Amino acid sequence: GGEAGSSFPHSSLGDDLVNKQKNLEVNTENFLEEILDRPIESDVDTQTDVFMDRPPSPLFVPAKTGVDRETQIFEGDLFVFDSEVEPILQVLVGKTLEQSLMEVLEEEELSNMRAHQEEFDQVSRAELAEVQRMEEAENRKMAEKERRGAQEGQRG
Repeated sequence: GGEAGSSFPHSSLGDDLVNKQKNLEVNTENFLEEILDRPIESDVDTQTDVFMDRPPSPLFVPAKTGVDRETQIFEGDLFVFDSEVEPILQVLVGKTLEQSLMEVLEEEELSNMRAHQEEFDQVSRAELAEVQRMEEAENRKMAEKERRGAQEGQRG
């Protein structure tokens, strides 16, 4: 049987299940709500107490541990800046100039290499064109010889 409404259209088992179903009455009044366009609104007022601003927190100063000591250093005791920094500056400036000169020379060398490569490529292209021209001339001569040989064979 394939009755309409059966969840198993081609089996008698489905028909038996449908016939055994029971309809029970269930009380749903406690769960029903009225559907409104807007929820119910009500106005409520509140008043807060006035608060005073809190005083600023004092700065944290950790407690001292250990004993303080001091050392007196007079001018010129440690080193003379102007005379002792000069060799360091000379080395820095010298190394910077040396490196920049090396970079300039390297760029110039790369430029020369590119120019030589371009010149080599031009010569190679010219030689290739010359070889192709010579091969074409040789092919034309061979074709002319074969054509003349064929003509001589037809005459003779």
